[in-house]
Amino acid sequence: MSEYLSLRVNKNLKDDFNAVCKKRGYTPSRAVRLFCINYIKDKKAPYPDMLNRIRKYSDEDLERVGFRIVKAVRSDFQAICKENGEDKMSNVIRAFMDYCATNDCLPFK
Repeated sequence: MSEYLSLRVNKNLKDDFNAVCKKRGYTPSRAVRLFCINYIKDKKAPYPDMLNRIRKYSDEDLERVGFRIVKAVRSDFQAICKENGEDKMSNVIRAFMDYCATNDCLPFK
C-alpha cells in the first residue's frame, strides 16, 4: 500500500530538483523513494556532507510537494531518521533535494 509523503519546499528547489530528475530519466517520486530505500539500507545519507551543509534554497516562497511512497518504506525511513538524530524526515528529504539540485546529481545510476 502506498501513501504520500508531503512537505513544503522552496518553489525554485522544487523546479530545479524536478529538472535534475527529468534529465536523468527519473520522476521526482522515484528519486525520493530510491533515496529513502538507500538511506534505510545504509543507515546514512549517500553524501557525507548532505545533511550538515548550508542549503542553497531558502525556506521562503514555499510550495507543497508530495511523493508516493510505500507505507513500510516511509515507516522505516522515519525510524532511521530518528535514530540518526534527525527530528523530521521532511528535513532529510529537503536536504537531499537541495543537494541534488545544487550539484546537478542523483546518488543512483
